[in-house]
Amino acid sequence: MMLQERNFKHLLLVALFVGAAGSMAAQGCFSIGETTKVQFSQANWTRAETQDLFQWTDIQSRLTSDERVLSREEWAYLFMSRTDAYRMYARATVDGKKGLVLLPDKETWVKPEGLHFEYNDGDLGYATNKYSTDDWALMEAAGAVFLPAAGYSMDGVAVEQASEYGTYWTSSPLNEDESYYIQFDLGYLFYENMYNVNTVYRSVRTVKAWEPQGIEEANAKAKAVKFFRDGQLFIERDGKLFNLTGTQVR
Repeated sequence: MMLQERNFKHLLLVALFVGAAGSMAAQGCFSIGETTKVQFSQANWTRAETQDLFQWTDIQSRLTSDERVLSREEWAYLFMSRTDAYRMYARATVDGKKGLVLLPDKETWVKPEGLHFEYNDGDLGYATNKYSTDDWALMEAAGAVFLPAAGYSMDGVAVEQASEYGTYWTSSPLNEDESYYIQFDLGYLFYENMYNVNTVYRSVRTVKAWEPQGIEEANAKAKAVKFFRDGQLFIERDGKLFNLTGTQVR
């Protein structure tokens, strides 16, 4: 049984890698407005020169045609206005890295069997939810997104408060020299009205329009139920059973 479980997790990790190479976006569906849904990129932007942090003025020139950065209002809707918003995110540690876990919309979220998610951390900070690499592969396959607490930088070289603060640029300028960003840290899970000069280096996570694929496509077409059985994720719709890729298995 243990060998089968390890083999399944290995195959799942391979499948996730292949999927990331093809779409570069997690399959979770996230509402950022009453009629707008997106999926997040698999990881924060990275750069080889120094740290994985960027100035606000660098963002537009680096975006591809199908990706963008959430506005301040869209981040606020995600954290505060979607269904059961406050239950759908929490601080966590993934493979030793501290950050914030975002769950997809409640209607599409099924927690992997055997794992936990506690939105009320009781002031335990990043120690509340801890996931190994294999654990997180299952969470990510179910649609969860991880935002690392990478801190920020004033000069693009020296990083301040990494593993304490997560600061992410929004697409919303305050004026021609300053723009809004969101922040989470050990003291609070979401700061909405933060702004600073555009020359500060912060994390960037992009989104693109949600495109139902595989299991999510089946879920979008009709009311369906998702569940885990023997270590695998399935969806049941209209008396038919589908696997993670959307292939009918019964």
